Amino acid sequence: MGPIREVFLVSGMGCKACVQKIEDALGRTEGIMDAEVDLENKKVSVAYESELIDAKKIFNLVQELGYELKKEAS
Repeated sequence: MGPIREVFLVSGMGCKACVQKIEDALGRTEGIMDAEVDLENKKVSVAYESELIDAKKIFNLVQELGYELKKEAS
């Protein structure tokens, strides 16, 4: 199975340092291929290998950084 890309809403993020903190943490995580944080729209787009990591682990990782994620409505 190929990578999955999901977009999540992020709350608690308010500056460029927050963006960098999230991108750095996700970028160092095994199974995450790409993470792009959009400060203006409070979103993060994550491409990941579902065999190595799932959305719940991504949620937990970002929560440990002090932010909340929600799946973007389809």
